[in-house]
Amino acid sequence: MEKITERKDQFQKINYEKVSQSREKFAVELRKSKRKEFIQGRRKKSDLINCLLQKDTLMNSILCEPEEDEGNLIEIEDIQLLIQSLKGDSLDQISAINTIKDLVSNNNMIAEKFVEHRIIDVILPLIQQRTISELKSLGYLIICNIASSTKLCVNKLLEADIITIIFKELNSNQYEIFDTLFWTISNLLGDNDNTVFIEITDMNFFEITFNCINQYKSNKFLDVVAWTLINAVHYENLITKTHLDTILKIALILLETDDLEVKYKTIQFIMLLIRKDNEKIDFISHSIFLNKCFELWDIRELSIMILRLCANISCGNNSHLQILLDLNILDYLEKSLIGNQNSYEITQVFFCLSNIAAGNTSQVKAISNHSMFFISLNGILCEDEKVQEEATYYLRNFTMLCERKTLKKMFSMHFLKGITDGFQYAKTNNSIMNLLISYDMVAKVVDKTDLFAENCHWILEDLIKHKNPEIYSKSSEILEKYYGITENLENTYVVMV
Repeated sequence: MEKITERKDQFQKINYEKVSQSREKFAVELRKSKRKEFIQGRRKKSDLINCLLQKDTLMNSILCEPEEDEGNLIEIEDIQLLIQSLKGDSLDQISAINTIKDLVSNNNMIAEKFVEHRIIDVILPLIQQRTISELKSLGYLIICNIASSTKLCVNKLLEADIITIIFKELNSNQYEIFDTLFWTISNLLGDNDNTVFIEITDMNFFEITFNCINQYKSNKFLDVVAWTLINAVHYENLITKTHLDTILKIALILLETDDLEVKYKTIQFIMLLIRKDNEKIDFISHSIFLNKCFELWDIRELSIMILRLCANISCGNNSHLQILLDLNILDYLEKSLIGNQNSYEITQVFFCLSNIAAGNTSQVKAISNHSMFFISLNGILCEDEKVQEEATYYLRNFTMLCERKTLKKMFSMHFLKGITDGFQYAKTNNSIMNLLISYDMVAKVVDKTDLFAENCHWILEDLIKHKNPEIYSKSSEILEKYYGITENLENTYVVMV
């Protein structure tokens, strides 16, 4: 456990708070963009509705595609008239609800105005009285849009006990509205605090989700479910081991679909679920889910997300690393490394290698015996800063644990010159320190005569002038220990006999 903590705290140097904030901001923005695409797809009106909207009525004149800054174009009287129409006969209700749907779907300000005029109090009783119908479906689309708008709107929905209403509907067989209901849950999860998630899970969210996808396996619906799970996983600290069995069953069903987007989101959901949690890493790494993911690695659209999943698993303990090795992860990392121009993906490869190299000696030996080993050493010569830095962590971890004969073999192939070249690509102090430690590990097993013959110490004489005290200290230490060179008071170098 100490080794794991050290690897996370020292090797990766990640600001988790900043990353978490960025991730949540990105998730909200992406969710809203996805919601708009979904709503656009649901906007195809039936012939009946089109006929109704062609009537010369006030509601027809209101129907438009407002821009985000046009919330003031609709008058209070028009809002009141539309809401009043929901209390009329069926034809007026359908016409009004269509108009309201189009208005609130594009503009949070308009949605808030409708909420202020108690649209929720009118529409919820109306749609709950109906069996499956166009009116009910459109009504829940309005609720879904309101759930994605302002905090005031969301709070009003919560006050109306929308969560209980949604789960009551999910326990029915009205599959036509399942996707809208899950979108609404996703929207509620996207911008709220822990109390909303707790209320949702208290409704047996994961069990009901499992039942729903067992009954209704439309790819469109499964895609919405997968996205809702991604929003739910941002409350990972509230997802306990009691939920894991059901979550795994859900993930396996979603992974079996023929839709690549659903597969991708499912793997992303599990990848996010296990981060920084050894208990969840252990559960997933010992499950069939991980094996099935490896079977999908050759699908290019999925490989990067599977790689990220493995990267999170590699943050676990040595037993988790061994599971990855037994699944031949090094073969897959080699495929991802060779001929790849995606710097983010290559960074993830070196992240995995770095953690495996920080495992035990047999795991380090598995790397050195693999065909990708000498190719992977060239990572320190990469122009990309993040790739190069992660590659230096990998090299540092490897040289600290690998066998003496392996280091000698590396030296005989002039790898010390490779490390020396790596300093020229190092853009961060972390990268420089990692390379210095690697240099130290290699120099430790080599005869001093051979070290001088390799003529690499000039880089240390340059680094001794570095303003960073750790880099200066480490460079001085290596120069004195292996080359007998010290810096005198005049800043010149003296070879000690």
